Amino acid sequence: MAPIVNEFSAERLSAKKRRRERGITDAHTPKKVKKVVECKNKSANKEQQRSLKKRMRRNDAILKRREREASEEPRWPARARFFKSWTDDAAFDEVRMILTKRGWTDLGDVCSPHNTKELIDIAQCKNNHSLPRRCLWWVHEDDGRRLKHLPKESMGNARHCISTFLGTNAAVTKVAITEQLKNEAFYPLSFVLPKELDELQEAMKSKDNEWWICKPRDDFAGQGIKVYKGTQKEFNDLISIKKQSDFVVQKYIPNALCIGQYKFHFRMYTVLTGVLDKYEAFLYNDGHALFSTVKYKLDESNVGNGFDTLMHLTNWSQNFVKNNEYLWEDKDVIGPGCEWAVSRALHAIEKENPKFSYEKFWKDMIKLCANTMHSISQWKRVKTLRAQNDEHPRFENFGLDVLMDTDCNIYLMEANTEVGLNSSMAMFPDELCENPLCEKNGCTKCYRRGKNVRAKENNKVIEEVVNSTINLMQLDVPYSKRVASNFIPLIVDQDEKELDAVAGKVSKMSRRHRK
Repeated sequence: MAPIVNEFSAERLSAKKRRRERGITDAHTPKKVKKVVECKNKSANKEQQRSLKKRMRRNDAILKRREREASEEPRWPARARFFKSWTDDAAFDEVRMILTKRGWTDLGDVCSPHNTKELIDIAQCKNNHSLPRRCLWWVHEDDGRRLKHLPKESMGNARHCISTFLGTNAAVTKVAITEQLKNEAFYPLSFVLPKELDELQEAMKSKDNEWWICKPRDDFAGQGIKVYKGTQKEFNDLISIKKQSDFVVQKYIPNALCIGQYKFHFRMYTVLTGVLDKYEAFLYNDGHALFSTVKYKLDESNVGNGFDTLMHLTNWSQNFVKNNEYLWEDKDVIGPGCEWAVSRALHAIEKENPKFSYEKFWKDMIKLCANTMHSISQWKRVKTLRAQNDEHPRFENFGLDVLMDTDCNIYLMEANTEVGLNSSMAMFPDELCENPLCEKNGCTKCYRRGKNVRAKENNKVIEEVVNSTINLMQLDVPYSKRVASNFIPLIVDQDEKELDAVAGKVSKMSRRHRK
């Protein structure tokens, strides 16, 4: 018999069915139903918030990727890569050749070589002059001062790049470097005369300070430099002159390390890409070892008035010259010439000197170069010209000359701007060369004095320095290739563990150079 269903029961069954369809069980009271709906709404809001946050993260990732891709690209388009430099100066020949190989367009001389003031008009687009759309100006500081008249521009989208900072020439004079670094352990005991004559005379009383080298304020290439013994009359006469231009008297390192009995120094190549609070600098992980061409034997007879330039001075411009019969001579160990790669010199030192350590050498060298470059970047003249240095992207190549003693300690001799990045001659300079343009260091037409057997090795160093320098400005390479593997960042007060790790890495690369 079928159950009796009254009207009330049917209505209840219908309500239950509706509640069941809406997901509400018999256990739900009206208050509980409200709570369930609120929970569902909150759950929906949380889901929306999660979805919104996910979209925002995705959008941020897209924007960052686009920003990264934009910064990764070379800053200048291929169609607008132009450069200007001096075509009649051998110091720029290698630079011009390398830029041309990289696809840059050579626009010729910076201005008329007969009227360098014309550069001011060019920078201001006066007297019918115009500027290229974009230009890399590879010049020295004197021309860089004239380029201060270029239009001011934002660094991020700059159309002009200049290969010199303003104020650095003043920072590397013999007097300025002495004032900056005289308290550093890697800088030999030095005095600026005539104002520090009393201090010098007091130092001369020590038996350890028997030999001295005198350096003019701002000469270069070894000009005006002479070594003396402290007891020589000519030395005491020189330092006693109270009215004369400032010059530096520095303790001479008597126990200079020699290779094959020839004195040498390391020419280390550094690049400055930022000054003051934007300081950034790099060291190339090789360089040149520059030799004297007469065997080293320190004696009173070859200093003072009898100063032997070819024995004591290791400058390339003093030894790689016409009429130096020792230059092309097949000398003990070093052979013909006066220039090696640093990697070759380190290999020779390691073989002969048990005190030598690659790791210590590179650790000391990185410290020396970092402190020197940072000091130059903070010099007072650089600070004065901050505004002009900030108007355009800039970089500058430097050459630091470093001497090693027989205990394998290294010392900074001097720092140089306007570094000669020219290639080595394939042949030694020939005093009988008939080329009217041939200079004291020879030319491409010299041939009588024989082949420069290390030219290819030495030119590889210059080529790598120039290419890696250009990369740093990211004008024609992506960001990922900005810092080449052969460049070492120079960080002041670097953590010792980090420095040890860097020195170890560079040491391995340096050893591989000779294999």
